[in-house]
Amino acid sequence: RLVSDWSSDVCSSDLEIKINVSCILPMPNFTNPEAFQYEAAALLAAGYSAFPMTFNWKYDVDNEFYPTETGQTREDIQSQTIHWLIKHQYLYCEYGFSQYWKGLGLTERGLIALNSVPDALTGKEPLGKRLTIAVGKGSLDVIKQLLPTFIQQSITG
Repeated sequence: RLVSDWSSDVCSSDLEIKINVSCILPMPNFTNPEAFQYEAAALLAAGYSAFPMTFNWKYDVDNEFYPTETGQTREDIQSQTIHWLIKHQYLYCEYGFSQYWKGLGLTERGLIALNSVPDALTGKEPLGKRLTIAVGKGSLDVIKQLLPTFIQQSITG
């Protein structure tokens, strides 16, 4: 029988997995609320997929296919969306830089809402899984349905 204290040989940072995620799909001319919904869905899907680990987010500065109705860049929308998700306790962040967020993760509030199966949706898949699939397919119509449901679910539980 081998007896050893491996805890001194392995620390939590050795076990941490970082996932770099960025949406690069060309999108139609968004309204600001639609742009927020799309970016929030992408960020929450990344957090759900990475959980319990953190993930990194680099701004997508390709604005050729991403004008909003009021002219905000994709970087502007992504930055404000991340700030909103952190302020409202859906995400936390270890470090934020000018072009890069390091160590984004789901909070308990965000995870509970993403693991829920709201009555408003048919089927048995958790909201987080549905959101991840919708983001992967670039399905804005589904995202527009799921993100308000996510926010409502996190408020009402």
